[in-house]
This record gives sequence, structure tokens and C-alpha cells, in this order.
Amino acid sequence: MLRPRVYISSAFFDLELVRDEVDRLVRSLGYEAVHDERRHTADPTDAARDPSTYSDIDGCDIVVGIVGGRYSMKPQPGDGEAFAQQALQRCVENDMSAYFFVQRDVLTEHEIYKINHDRDIQYRYAGHRKIHEFIESIYRRSKSNPITPFDSATDITNSLRRQWSGLFQRLLRGRARAPEQREMADVAATATTLREAAENLNKERRQTDDALRALLLLNHPAFEAFAAATGAGSRVFFTSRDELNRWLADLGYEGSFRFDEEAVAGWEHKTRGTIELRKQIFNDLGQLEVIPEDHWQDGWVVRVDPRTDTDEVRNDDNLAF
Repeated sequence: MLRPRVYISSAFFDLELVRDEVDRLVRSLGYEAVHDERRHTADPTDAARDPSTYSDIDGCDIVVGIVGGRYSMKPQPGDGEAFAQQALQRCVENDMSAYFFVQRDVLTEHEIYKINHDRDIQYRYAGHRKIHEFIESIYRRSKSNPITPFDSATDITNSLRRQWSGLFQRLLRGRARAPEQREMADVAATATTLREAAENLNKERRQTDDALRALLLLNHPAFEAFAAATGAGSRVFFTSRDELNRWLADLGYEGSFRFDEEAVAGWEHKTRGTIELRKQIFNDLGQLEVIPEDHWQDGWVVRVDPRTDTDEVRNDDNLAF
């Protein structure tokens, strides 16, 4: 049966007993404890770590980091970064669950370090400045994994018991809510499907409406009405007021203000009289509105002969010579 693998990282000289207590806790819970087998090296600050240790970290599920007043060994001679710090970086990169514990006196002294960050001073509880730099890197790189102070190994084991018990409880509750969560996921998926179907339907409807509009515009009754009024022998087609004005201008008609009060627009020809539009067939943007043929009325587009318009004749007779 698979079981969680817990990597325990610490400086060996000053924290070996604490490490042993955590090791016993991990094994008592049925987990597998993983650590450097060379823990009994006489002088760990001078020893070089086996590169396989890093692969051990990669194969773990949880990291427990314990920081005291002694700085950990370096992975290779001449390397400026401590092993514990590289282990932390490995943990962050692999997005592992990590629990960090720092001796209370060292963690309290860390506040002094932050105030005197750029000053070279000697610290009482941390044997090396790099310990505070390491703690700072934990805060910086692992924001989701808080640091817990400890005075004894019991503080660490009790904290781990509480946190892992809470983790197990959340797992059980998550399993209990799994059917409900699956049902909610199904509802969300159904809602997404319905929304996509509605969007596709609206898109198809718009496409159908556009096709129908194009068909109705192609056979707009205004084309035949203006062709009859002007006597044009060619096919008439326009989609806007500007296009109609240009077509009439080609026939010799100019926009006129001398038209009947019932008309909304008029175009005057020097010899053919005036064409009046007595129904607004353009929208506010000047585009031709769709009007079905059965809604069209013959009196909407008319041609007025000035010789038969009594009002125009009367106005001409009253002109002074």
C-alpha cells in the first residue's frame, strides 16, 4: 500500500535529537521518513552531500524543515548555497506541502536581523548570518507555508499532529462531498452546454435574419416605384439614401426643397418635374429599411408634373417681370 513519504531536513549537529523525535512521529503514523543516511558524519559542515539526496526530495510528498542556530552543510565544496536552502528551493519548485519550524530564540532574533539587514553584526542565537538569510528565503519563496517557532521537539510533533489531522479531516469531508461536487460540476457543464447552444442558435438566427434581409432588400418595392417614377429603363438598386441620391443625380435629378408638405424628400428635374418620397424608408443612419411588398403603398413615391400642379403654376404666375 502506498504511504506518504516525508523528507525531514535539518542541521544535524544541534538538532539531531529533535530530528529523531520527528522521525518517530512520522513512522508511528505509518508514513515513510526520508533523510540523509550520512547524518552521523563527524563534521557535517565540511562533508559533501550525495547528489542522490536531491532525488530523494523529489520523490517525497511532504517536507519538514527544522532550523536551529547552526548552519547546514554545503552540497559541494565551494558552493555558496547551503544544502537546506537548496532543499527548500526544490520543495517550492515541486509545489510540495512543506512545514517549517525555527527555534523560537532564532526566530525572535530574526526581527533584529531585518532591522539591521545591511549591517555586519554578530548575532547571539544564530551562529551565522546565513541562517537569517535562509529564514528570509523561506518567507520569500514559500508564502503559503508559514513558519512555526518551537522550543522543543514536542512543539514540533504536536503541531504536525494537529495539521496532519486537519488535513485528513478535510480529505474525509471532501470525499463525503464528492457526489455533491460531481452533481454541481454536471449542472455547471449542462449550463455551459445550454449557453453554447443558445449562442449558436442566436448566431444561426442572426445569419438567417441577415439572409432574409438581403433577400427582401434585393426585391425591395421601392426599386420598382422609383423606376416607374423616373421612367428608367435599367434595373434600380440602392441600399442607402446616398446611393439613391447618386442614382437620381445620374438621371439629372437634384435634391429639392420645393415639394409637397406630405413628402419627406424630393428631387427635381429641369424638364421631367419632381419626384417626391412621401414615406420615410430610411433609418436614422440613412440605410434602406426592409419593407415587405404587401406593406408597400403606391402613393409613397410619386412624380409631380409642374404644369399640372396648380400651386406651382400659381406661384409662377405671381412672379414679377
